[in-house]
Amino acid sequence: MKTTIFIPIAAAVLAIAARGQTQAPQASQKETAKAPRHRISGSMTGYIENAIVGSQIRLQFDGMFRIDSPDRDEFFYAKCGCYRGLTGTSIIDPHSPGPGQGIVTNLNAQEFHLDLEYAPMRRFSFFAEIPERSLQVQTAVQPGGAAFPAGKFSSSGIGDFRSGFKAAVIDSEDLALTFQFRTYSPTGDALLGLGTNHISIEPSLLFYRRTSPRTTLAGQFSFWHPVDAAAGFTTAPAGLATDTNTWFAGNVLTYGLGGSYDLGSRGNVRFTPVLEFVGWRVMDGYRTTEAGPVAAGGENIVNGKIGVRMTFGRNSVYVGYGRALTHNIWYQEIARIEYRYAF
Repeated sequence: MKTTIFIPIAAAVLAIAARGQTQAPQASQKETAKAPRHRISGSMTGYIENAIVGSQIRLQFDGMFRIDSPDRDEFFYAKCGCYRGLTGTSIIDPHSPGPGQGIVTNLNAQEFHLDLEYAPMRRFSFFAEIPERSLQVQTAVQPGGAAFPAGKFSSSGIGDFRSGFKAAVIDSEDLALTFQFRTYSPTGDALLGLGTNHISIEPSLLFYRRTSPRTTLAGQFSFWHPVDAAAGFTTAPAGLATDTNTWFAGNVLTYGLGGSYDLGSRGNVRFTPVLEFVGWRVMDGYRTTEAGPVAAGGENIVNGKIGVRMTFGRNSVYVGYGRALTHNIWYQEIARIEYRYAF
């Protein structure tokens, strides 16, 4: 699915939002009291998951730059297809599902998400996320170490479909503690780098706290687990000691903390700067480098994110930028633009 397919969808969503804005004054006080859906706008974060349960439509665009190990733990995309051609070696894998045009050492990617969340009751919601992904390889090497022709590989299409639910343990105007469960389904073409080629599950604990009329805190702790994945190594490759995981993929812990400060409004728009720190702990699994496969277990990745959310009625727009703070990275830099409409 190309990005152009999402354009009419995005236009329809914006039309719905505009219609909601014009009809909002007609809603009775009784209806508003029964369904305070707009409260979802209390979460200002742009990267940390939203702990507040509510109904919303979200359009999100990410631009990611300088991804150096895209098959790490099969978290971003599937095990490098370069293993398919390593005849006569102990690490050959004819079933390796990922792109096989070389070992990628520098990749740029863009993702567009259409996210829908519906809350039939105050403390519970279910959601679905439809991503579209585009990739452009900047540098890659062949398994033997020779440089791969620049610009040889690019792709775009539908990514892995995501769905799940939220259940609020604590839900008030100033405090939310929510359990979230997300499932990743392998709908993206792994051979093109558009998916992981396996199902994954991710339970999370999400936190939101309004600490003053102007400030809020948000937190997240998640555990990503591959249900099935590409084969690891039954015998230890050179340099991996006795690390012989059954799967190439591994478990990943995600944690984050963010804060926001309300600067007040200008006209009908309220401006709220946001500062966030998001980290990942890779528990096990592998990644592919120019020297071959290496164990990824024990690697830590931390990103700093800064942005601003502009809120107007039930609508909000977030614009933010993130950068890796550690040597290990998912990407060196990320830019995000998000539109959100709560109903």
